[in-house]
Formats: sequence, C-alpha cells, structure tokens
Amino acid sequence: MRADTKLTAPEELNDAQYTVSVMMGSTAEYAARQMFPKATIKPLQINEAMLEVATGRADADLVELYLAGPFAKNQKAVKVLGTQDKPIVTATEYGCLACRASDMALRQWLDNWLYWYDSHGILGGLYERIMGAPWR
Repeated sequence: MRADTKLTAPEELNDAQYTVSVMMGSTAEYAARQMFPKATIKPLQINEAMLEVATGRADADLVELYLAGPFAKNQKAVKVLGTQDKPIVTATEYGCLACRASDMALRQWLDNWLYWYDSHGILGGLYERIMGAPWR
C-alpha cells in the first residue's frame, strides 16, 4: 500500500477512486475482483504490480506477505497494511503444484510427498527455512 495512504482497512479499497495492482492470473487477482468490485484492478507481472504502488500509479497491491515485507522495507513509498507484528491478512491460501492432467503418476507422487512431509510435521518448517520470514 502507498506509505502516505489514510486507509486503515482493506475494505476501504472498494471504491472507484482506488487502483489495486495484482499479479496477472493469480489467486490475488481473483480475490481482488471479489473484494474490491468498485476499484480498478490492474493485473501485471509481479514486480511491475508492486512497483505500480511504489511509483504512485496504484494505491495498493494484493500480494503475498513474504514478497510484500521485503519490498516495503526497501521502498520507502510503500508500507504493508497493519504492523510488522500484525499485518492485515486478506486471505490465507496455500500454493499448489501444477502438473499435466494426464500425468497421474506424477500427481500421486506429489500428493504422497506433500502428505508425508505434512503428517511428519516437516512441511511448515521447510517453508520458513527456504523462504524465510517476511520481515527480517
């Protein structure tokens, strides 16, 4: 979100005066269209979507926290809505792995891999170890 914004809640973006950038074709694009039907939704590539806010061409960007945190830390014109300890989260979704519909063997292997790592309590720790915390 632009650092100079007076907005305090995501719902306030549902107004024709606001432009919300999103990553093209992402679940964030779908969510933004659902949450902010009155706003202008601007689908772009991920870096361009965040830069639209930094340059003032968009009022907010609906993006994952692990991307928003470091970006806001390095771009003084941008902030994450909420605080570092309590960011305002609009949705909690998990990414998915895509494979060809005809490749059932790969799909079953992926499902088994995810099930095993999740059921053994390893999957959650892998994310933070690989991706890191959003702000550090």
